[in-house]
Amino acid sequence: MTSCHTRPIPNSGLFLQGASSTISSVKYEDRRKEAGKMLLDIAKYLATVGLLGAFLVDKLTANLGILMAAVTLATFVIGFYVIPPKNEGDES
Repeated sequence: MTSCHTRPIPNSGLFLQGASSTISSVKYEDRRKEAGKMLLDIAKYLATVGLLGAFLVDKLTANLGILMAAVTLATFVIGFYVIPPKNEGDES
């Protein structure tokens, strides 16, 4: 049984105590935010390459266009959900 001042780290079997848990959660939140931004940027680049490719190459088939759109949409959705929601107490 854990005391009221410890909390488990998900999927690690470890426990954090006191202020270190706040520091760890802030680092984790920052990493998620940066990873989400990176995935959103990748989605933008995929969409740009797909649109430019459609205009520049005559061999773009419907199947390839659908595949590019699906990969772009999937990357965007994953990036959107990876970014943690803002807490009302946050200033940034």
